[in-house]
Amino acid sequence: MEKIIFHIDINAFFSSVEEIYHPELKLKPIAVCGFNKKAVISTCNYLARQKGVKSAMHADKAKELCREIIFIKPNYDLYKKTSDAFFALLKEYTKEIEIISIDECFMDVTELVFLSHNNPKILALQIQDNIFKKLNLPVSIGISDSKFFAKVASDLKKPLGIETLFRNEINEKFLPLPIDKFIGIGIAKIEILKSLNINTMNDLLNYQNQSKIQKIFGSYYQKIINTIKGNIEDNLLKTNKEFTKSISKSNTFCNLENDLERIDKEIIKIVEEIKETILQNKIEARTITITIKAFNFKKISKSQTFKTPINQNNLLAIARNLFLDIFENQEINYLSIGLSKLQWV
Repeated sequence: MEKIIFHIDINAFFSSVEEIYHPELKLKPIAVCGFNKKAVISTCNYLARQKGVKSAMHADKAKELCREIIFIKPNYDLYKKTSDAFFALLKEYTKEIEIISIDECFMDVTELVFLSHNNPKILALQIQDNIFKKLNLPVSIGISDSKFFAKVASDLKKPLGIETLFRNEINEKFLPLPIDKFIGIGIAKIEILKSLNINTMNDLLNYQNQSKIQKIFGSYYQKIINTIKGNIEDNLLKTNKEFTKSISKSNTFCNLENDLERIDKEIIKIVEEIKETILQNKIEARTITITIKAFNFKKISKSQTFKTPINQNNLLAIARNLFLDIFENQEINYLSIGLSKLQWV
């Protein structure tokens, strides 16, 4: 039986949650961000996007584009509570869920589709309607036989969209898309490709462009080709029970930060989330990695590996020390802490 994978993504998640709890904002352009001079947009609703406002944009720039925009301070506890309710609702359909962020996941719905007259769109519409009725959350759902194409498909129709992108639809729906839609190619590489007049997936496959692209990506280019052609099998989900490689938690700041006190609070919060995860799933780790990212997208990481499993009571002290090893008072907008070399307790 061919696998059927859904990618479910909450549309403009933080903004959508704010509109639920503050319905007076529904018909106004809003953005979730900090309130100082260095504030950047975490997310914004679709009314703001129509004015050109985007995530990661400076708040001052957003105000220039949309004078009537309303800035809202993020409420992460509320977002976490809403996210938990979202995933709990999805687990009523199946336990075959791979959570990939606070507002999106993959679902293996192969057996459920069989019970829905073999029509995945009918099932997707039922799930979409149920989420909206019970949680007031708008979601888009991508449908495919692979995770990669399911995620691409969910991005094609927003908000409240449902789209398929099976392998037999690649030529029609995927190849004409701009290269920005390829998941896994970064912004810098996209700009280089565009400067070479390589603008679509078709251009990436064009034999005449291959030598130029090879110089940019090296051996990774073959993976890009195989992915575009649908030759890579990626329909196996990593459910919460399957921490086979690593676990990590992260936070993207609404403001650029170099204040040690505020950053330390985030380190404490992330470590507590990781401790909860390893306790719930009865796992332990020997390697801890901390990653920071500056606003210029430069990432810096440092890891430490131990001969024996890390005592969870020591996680915070280790994370703090690793952070101080790589922090040079630069402004950052991303912090991640991960554990690897895992084993079951």
